[in-house]
Amino acid sequence: MDIKKWPLYYDFYKKRSSTRWALNLLIAVLFGMLSGQLFSQALSDEKSLSFEGVDQHSALIINRTIFSITVGFTVLFSMLFFFILSLVVAKILKTKPSAKSLFSGAVLLVLVINVVTLIVAIIQFLFGLNPEDYNILSLNVFNAGNQILAAFDLKLTLQSYLFMLL
Repeated sequence: MDIKKWPLYYDFYKKRSSTRWALNLLIAVLFGMLSGQLFSQALSDEKSLSFEGVDQHSALIINRTIFSITVGFTVLFSMLFFFILSLVVAKILKTKPSAKSLFSGAVLLVLVINVVTLIVAIIQFLFGLNPEDYNILSLNVFNAGNQILAAFDLKLTLQSYLFMLL
């Protein structure tokens, strides 16, 4: 099968060749931080934080702020990881794509994954599902204790497919 007939090929190729990667990077970081806030909210509703000299509300705000900042740096790190990995693969395959195109593609890949994560975080937040117990992107949602089903993750599959298009 011709790669040009694959789903999302033209959309990803067109966006990858775009030079507006800075806006996509900002949106990806913001979406990652927002999904981190929602997951932190869902996790902290069931657990109580207690420190000496700090009340419950202040501890929750500090926890969510640190969690959000950590997720923002994780988004940047994952984008850098995909960029370096795509450069290495391009060198191994002896192709000559521009570094700007690969960087824009890595930013777009992280943006798409963060949009999916944000949608899942919103759904889990609205229905009150604990992210530690339920992962609605994997087959583990049908049998919570089965680790084999946890390996089949839609986000991981989408991430692999988009990296292949990169």
